[in-house]
Amino acid sequence: MRFMHHIAGVLLAVSLLLVGCARGPETAEPRGNETLLDASQEALLNSSQELAARLTNAGSDEHVAMGKLRDVDLDTKTLVVTVDGDDRTFIYDDTTEVHGATGQIQGLVGLDGLFVTVHYESEGDAHRAVRIELP
Repeated sequence: MRFMHHIAGVLLAVSLLLVGCARGPETAEPRGNETLLDASQEALLNSSQELAARLTNAGSDEHVAMGKLRDVDLDTKTLVVTVDGDDRTFIYDDTTEVHGATGQIQGLVGLDGLFVTVHYESEGDAHRAVRIELP
C-alpha cells in the first residue's frame, strides 16, 4: 500500500513539473484583458491593411481607413481615428452609416481606443465618412 502512495506522489510531482515546463516563460505572467484585446486588434489591423490597400487602389471613389478611435465630436460632426500612428479627421453627416454600437454616431462617444473601419470619400482636403464599422 505504501508503495502505491509513493508512486502516486512521484507521478503527481512529474505531472506538475511537465505542466510548468509546458507553460514556458512567455505565459508565466498572466496578461490583462486589455493587453489581449490590443493584441487581437493589432493582428486584425495588420491582416486587413492589404485588403484596404486593394480596395483603395481599385479605382473606386470610396477609401478605407482602419485604426483606433481617438475622439468623436458631436458638435463639429467629426471623428478622429489613429491610423498607422497618424491622427486622421473625418467629417460625418446624417447619411453616415454606423455598423455596430447602437447604429448611430452617438453610440461611439466614449469608446476611445476601439478598433474601427471607416469607409470614406475624399472631397478636396476633407474626408467624409460614408460608413463606420466596429468589430
